[in-house]
Amino acid sequence: MSLLSISALKALSAVADQGGVTRAAEKLALSQSAVSHKIKRLEESLGCVLLNRRAGGPLLTEDGYHLLTYGRRIVSLHDEAVMSLKRAPLNGKIRIGLTEDVTSSGAARVLGRFRRMYPEVVIQITVSQSLPIEAQLMAGTLDVGVIQTFVHRTAETDVILSGDRLCWIKSPDLTLDLSQPLPYLAFGTECFYRHWMLDSGLPEGVEAETVLTCSSTAGII
Repeated sequence: MSLLSISALKALSAVADQGGVTRAAEKLALSQSAVSHKIKRLEESLGCVLLNRRAGGPLLTEDGYHLLTYGRRIVSLHDEAVMSLKRAPLNGKIRIGLTEDVTSSGAARVLGRFRRMYPEVVIQITVSQSLPIEAQLMAGTLDVGVIQTFVHRTAETDVILSGDRLCWIKSPDLTLDLSQPLPYLAFGTECFYRHWMLDSGLPEGVEAETVLTCSSTAGII
């Protein structure tokens, strides 16, 4: 076995992304023992411990996180090289809708790789709010959209990329008087969270007042 097996690096990355060996095995369509064996072989070949097997500790050891940084880059380049040799001719145009937070989470790197592999494909990107992107998808003016939505509103054709928990956030210095309207910051009139708040997000008897409307995350912050 070589020092750095691509399959083992993919297993390590899946463990980090999924939060454990069990979920990583499900993601990779492997057994839990197979994933554990891959990482164990990698540890033996490198002579270091990558997974923290103590309950309550961090998921990876310091060496594990250090290798993960290199491992993601190695796997990315490996996959790009394989695709560049096997790709079929592809051309045309794809229209993509992204929210502002998605554009700062590695989207440029992914789209850059795609562009290098398929230079004949024209990529057009629209950055907007989730609700306008959803409307454009329904109207057929966008081909793909990466948006926020609630689980109960997802369609069978949707792909859930990640999950999150919705929380209220306020300044530690702000004392809330719930007998008065709640000061609310909104991402414009089509703010996904504002629509949720007005529909069902407020406790009974509590009202809200929009004190700032801004479509930019930087402006809200």
